[in-house]
This record gives sequence, C-alpha cells and structure tokens, in this order.
Amino acid sequence: MIQFLIGAGEYSHNKNCTQLACNADTGEGKTFCAIAMMTYLGMKTIIILNRLVIEDIWVSEITKFTDIDERRILRVNTHNIHQILNDDLDPSEYDIFVCIHRTIGNLGRDYGWEMVHRLFLKLGIGLKLYDEAHREFANTTMVDCYTNTKRRYLTATLKIIFSTGESNLPIYLSGYPQIRSTCVL
Repeated sequence: MIQFLIGAGEYSHNKNCTQLACNADTGEGKTFCAIAMMTYLGMKTIIILNRLVIEDIWVSEITKFTDIDERRILRVNTHNIHQILNDDLDPSEYDIFVCIHRTIGNLGRDYGWEMVHRLFLKLGIGLKLYDEAHREFANTTMVDCYTNTKRRYLTATLKIIFSTGESNLPIYLSGYPQIRSTCVL
C-alpha cells in the first residue's frame, strides 16, 4: 500500500499522479501507510476528517510512528484560520495540518471558496489527505475544485458504495488509480 501511495516499485507509474484512492478494510493499515507516505513525500499535508474525535487518533499515530513533534501539527479551527489569513499565525511553524470538513466547508460557504484556496496557499499545502473519503462528498468536491494539490483518498467502505450506488463518489474517483483491499503492507 505504501508503494502504491508514493509511486514506487511496481506502482512507479503513480509517482506523478495527483490523485490516488486507497480502499482497504478497517485494520489493514491505511493510517500507518498514509503517515509513511506523508513522511516520505515531505510535503506540507492537510488531513481532512469527517469527525472531530478522529483528530486525536491521527495526531497520536503521527507522533507514534514518526519523529514529528506534536508542536509541528496544527489542529485547524475557525479561530486559527482567521489568524493565519490575517498573518497573526505563522504556518511555517507547522508541517501537518489536521481539520474537519465542516471547518473548511464553513470557510468556503461564509467567505467564498476562493478563501479556501487562499488558506491552502498560505499554509503551503502540497498534499491533501481525505480520511473516510466516502463521507462529505460535496465538501470534498468543492475543496478539490478550489485547491491545486496532490490528493489521496482513504476509505474502508468504497466497495460498499460501488455495489449499492449510494454516492457519486465512485464516479468521481473512477479515473483515479486505486488500490483495493487485496494489497499487503
């Protein structure tokens, strides 16, 4: 899975892909592989989550599996977004940004989606990582339309969505290279 996400080995053709989707069952190591990928690529990364409670898990796992100090991870919220946009908070002090869809969605809806683009530029984001990519599809689409970065989509339930047709996500991801749960660490 790591080779797929970074474009190495048999997946070297993925190296320049801007969008990749990883569909693996719960417990197969998506979070670990995503952290390894972020570390390997060395890009400023924003991890976009569907629930606030998952932030703690991601921050804990990042500090557990890397030498990244927790002080280099910013939990993005409405208050510090305004600080960043007003140059009252220096984003160069951070390597990884973690936030929930609602925070970015509210910024786009309240101030225009161009403001999301401006935020990503100020943060210096090179990589967006969507956890539970099958959730918050409308927001994902808007964020992707207004930001120009590499994207990685993680999900454990994409195969269910493909078989039931409950979402437009399969259509959205249909042109992206994907790896499914047959992969091994």
